[in-house]
Amino acid sequence: MPNQSPLLLLAPTGVATFNIGASTIHSKLRIPIQDFSQLEGTRLTTFQEELSYVKYILIDEMSFIGEKLLESIDSHLRQAFPQNSDLTFAGVSIILVGDLGQLPLVKDKPTYESSRRAKILWKKIYSLKQPIARSIAKKHGTVNATKGSSHDELDMELLISKNARVMLTSNLWIEAGLVNGALGYIQKIVYKPGSMPPEPPTYVMVKFDNYSIFLFDDRNPETVSISIRQRGSTVQIPLRLAWALTIHKSQGLTLAKATIDIGPTERTGMTFVAISHRVRYIYDISVDFGPLPLKLYRRSPVNGEQ
Repeated sequence: MPNQSPLLLLAPTGVATFNIGASTIHSKLRIPIQDFSQLEGTRLTTFQEELSYVKYILIDEMSFIGEKLLESIDSHLRQAFPQNSDLTFAGVSIILVGDLGQLPLVKDKPTYESSRRAKILWKKIYSLKQPIARSIAKKHGTVNATKGSSHDELDMELLISKNARVMLTSNLWIEAGLVNGALGYIQKIVYKPGSMPPEPPTYVMVKFDNYSIFLFDDRNPETVSISIRQRGSTVQIPLRLAWALTIHKSQGLTLAKATIDIGPTERTGMTFVAISHRVRYIYDISVDFGPLPLKLYRRSPVNGEQ
């Protein structure tokens, strides 16, 4: 059974793939080392089936990716997803990780120096126009904090941007649902005059999934102003990035869909908590039991069946 995770980890070298438990770019995307060739017949069908669940590709050691390889990645993804062949990388989100200041490429040219199609692809990756603010917690009456805090609800360092998925880490207004674990998306980040990152912002406007009691913005009834908080001597915005959640944090939440990584071993109650009551229907869960991925299916409900 193929891996059905929406995230695919890739790296250009064997060492890098071993370090992060990934696959090589060439093997997973069917890119030949020497000459580029189109996939055809059963090879193409199998390739499309293997990647059918992929929505995000994280590639480590991006300094190894030259113009030829980047163009091949784009071309093969368009083959994998023919319905999106008119989109860059076939609409798959590409996340590059690494350091461009390393040794120059061998028998290839850096994408940012390319005069080929690779330069256009490179600009597409860094044309998100989405600045990220770094918020470093402050110690009351001292210099910026550099060590961990005893107050778990306040992160010592927080990276935030507009549209970032976040979780509230403090019980601000229980009756309104503004509790530790509430999920939402950042709409706006506001600083006081003369202040800028890495100082914590004055407040952050967050559109929460379930909130509509007091309207801060008539056009966006779920949007709430979250101000900086002080716990002990620590000052920070009580938010945390929530693109992924621990199973403990998910307890008590109801999610639209969930991909769950159980891990290779079972802990008391962990699997039960992860699978039960996190989503409304069992077919909205994709579960990965370590090396043995499992997808749970159920027919669509009819006549109000749950």
